[in-house]
Amino acid sequence: MYRRHHSAVILAMALLLAGCDTTPTEYDSARQGSLIGSTKTVLVGFEQTPGAAQLALIATFGGQVTHRYKYVPVVAATIPASVQAELAAAPGVAYVSENETLYPLGSRQVTDWGVQKIEAAAAWSAGFKGQGIKVGIFDSGIDIDHPDLVVAGGLSLVDNDPSLDDCNGHGTHVAGIVAARNNGHSTVGVSPNAQLYAMRLADCAWAGGTVAKMMQLLEWAIDNGMDVVNMSFGFGLAGLVPTPTLIPPNEAATAAFNAAYQAGIVLIAASGNSAGTGNFPYVGYPASHPNVIAVGATDDADNLSSFSQFGTDQELAAPGVANLSSYLVGQGLNTSLFVRTDNDREIDAIPMEFSSQTSKKGINVSAIYTNLGTPVDYAVQDCTGRISVTLRGGPTFAQKAEWARDAGCAALIIHNNQPGTFNGTLGAAQDPQGRPWLPVAGITLADGLYLKDQIESRPTTAGFFIVPGNLAVFSGTSMASPHAAGVAALILSKNPAATPDQVRQKLRDSADDLGTPGWDPLFGYGRVNARRAVQ
Repeated sequence: MYRRHHSAVILAMALLLAGCDTTPTEYDSARQGSLIGSTKTVLVGFEQTPGAAQLALIATFGGQVTHRYKYVPVVAATIPASVQAELAAAPGVAYVSENETLYPLGSRQVTDWGVQKIEAAAAWSAGFKGQGIKVGIFDSGIDIDHPDLVVAGGLSLVDNDPSLDDCNGHGTHVAGIVAARNNGHSTVGVSPNAQLYAMRLADCAWAGGTVAKMMQLLEWAIDNGMDVVNMSFGFGLAGLVPTPTLIPPNEAATAAFNAAYQAGIVLIAASGNSAGTGNFPYVGYPASHPNVIAVGATDDADNLSSFSQFGTDQELAAPGVANLSSYLVGQGLNTSLFVRTDNDREIDAIPMEFSSQTSKKGINVSAIYTNLGTPVDYAVQDCTGRISVTLRGGPTFAQKAEWARDAGCAALIIHNNQPGTFNGTLGAAQDPQGRPWLPVAGITLADGLYLKDQIESRPTTAGFFIVPGNLAVFSGTSMASPHAAGVAALILSKNPAATPDQVRQKLRDSADDLGTPGWDPLFGYGRVNARRAVQ
């Protein structure tokens, strides 16, 4: 966590300053008030570029400047909480902004359904893969040992930890959606040749991120030529409590966003996850900032997710429900499905969120086809110790999994009812009876029909593995935002000289319009489409 200066240190500083200055000022009462009480970090904006006089003013109030920003007339300072209002009213001070805490906006080679949905492969085929484009991942870092991720550089502002490495997982998952390498293993990102930079502001518990650190990292992004910056986080309590709090725009952060945008950086952020807690038709901050592209989350049917915030600032939508992406090495999952009776033919499979793992030896048993996987289907054939292969649709994934366990199945494979991959969730860590879920995974429609044909033509044995690995399935607008960031990188790989305004317009014009024709508060201008974005 961000370490605060103790009041005793501030007391000593104030006494030292008092010993050097015997001339009374109008701030004597404020200085006296600073000798007691708690301290806080704030962002002090000045009417002109702060110099010695402005820094001395902070000290007069018993404060200490911790960072002086280069591109905006703002300093981060630790001050006694009791003098904030008086400091804000001092001549030359434009505002004193809160140093809000940041929170991630997400929960927790197969091409994920989201990458397929936005037609990223068509952009790659046209020669645009994000090559030469620098993408900053504002998050908990990136797993530097992950075989699918290449970290080109970055900066860590985590207290006492200069490493870019991720020990939380959120940043690694976001980075994988943007630019996991197309190396034939695990999964692949939207813009697989883009250069990833870790802009680390949160620790292993995704704590310690503040606006002051965010501003300092935006400064770093300007100095180091970032082309795109993804922000899968928000300010304040939105999305984390039963009644979300709408955080007002932060003047210091606004100045930093404006400076980054003017420097040529495309800024993209998650809209927030609070919609499911009530009627809150607004986009969270910083996504709602005028120079930041707000991205809501859609599912594989192009519906707005139940949790995605929306409102007048919604600009785009992107896949954000049960997305498969990179995760901390050895702490995620790897899933494999083999048809033993067909020369060990391998089928791509994606584990359901909350699925149990198999043993390292996997499950190697006979498979049966169970239609929609209802109790009626299990009443006509024995599933004990077998793998059930069932069709998506009708009952929920959780109901199918619960009925498969009740029927004695060893595992459940659900195949899609439309072309392409899909990811699903079982909704909770345990089934309604408090039991761990079976191992459950999803496969494509084509692979499901192939398995159905195998099972109906001869006895079929399958080998199914869900074991520790490097991938995970998460949901959230945190996952939607990097899809849009990846498409922005594709656009820039085609036209490196494009301005943020031009990239923004291209994203809007190329999106697949959803909902009400034209812009609407749910989907903005539509769900991003990589193929159309590079045409």
